[in-house]
Amino acid sequence: TLHNMVQAAWALTLAAATGDYDHTFGSVRACRKTPVAGCDAMLGMLIHTVPFRVRINAADSLRDLLKALRKQQTDLRRHELTPPRDVSKCLSDGSSRARAASVRRPSGR
Repeated sequence: TLHNMVQAAWALTLAAATGDYDHTFGSVRACRKTPVAGCDAMLGMLIHTVPFRVRINAADSLRDLLKALRKQQTDLRRHELTPPRDVSKCLSDGSSRARAASVRRPSGR
């Protein structure tokens, strides 16, 4: 999907900028496929951001990376409605080693 291509491009950009091939960044989920009681009466956007980890293997083709990202996105659906406080607990309790990277502009530019 286009979403997977954008995620792959971002992961490859982070890898090129940092030299690290394992990144976690936010993935916005529309939550349309997850049933929510009373959602037909709700107003506003039903979206949620969840952590999305991408590990790039240099031996894989771009097609392999896109297939893997698509599978991860499908598997992520069961976590679309996880409250942010629960996500934070999972990332900070030591059982899950997720790392986030940010690309900063070098000073003086």
